[in-house]
Amino acid sequence: TMFAQLKKYKKQSGYEESPVITIIIENNIYYYQVFSVNIVDATYDYRSAEYSDFSSYIRAMRKTSIIDSAAVVTDKSRIITLSTCSAEIEDGRLAILAVLLNPGGESMNAAALN
Repeated sequence: TMFAQLKKYKKQSGYEESPVITIIIENNIYYYQVFSVNIVDATYDYRSAEYSDFSSYIRAMRKTSIIDSAAVVTDKSRIITLSTCSAEIEDGRLAILAVLLNPGGESMNAAALN
């Protein structure tokens, strides 16, 4: 239940309502724009920190995403992956990938992305 709010991203309207995830660490506020939402089998390695080809991984996740996002992701981007259980498939996971918009924690108007 801790991550129940992530389930709103199963619909395009949920993404459009909240395209940005905010994370506060110490005195910095980091903004991440969701770019891919996928329902995957728990055995699929969607959380690995080491990708042999980051661009191919991003393209594959976007291709199977259940939402459309205009977020820009490059080879230099920093991303996060949030996940929770999903009942659409047996032993399924809802994987939400988001790209960091302000790597230095600099102030920005994240509401402009809504």
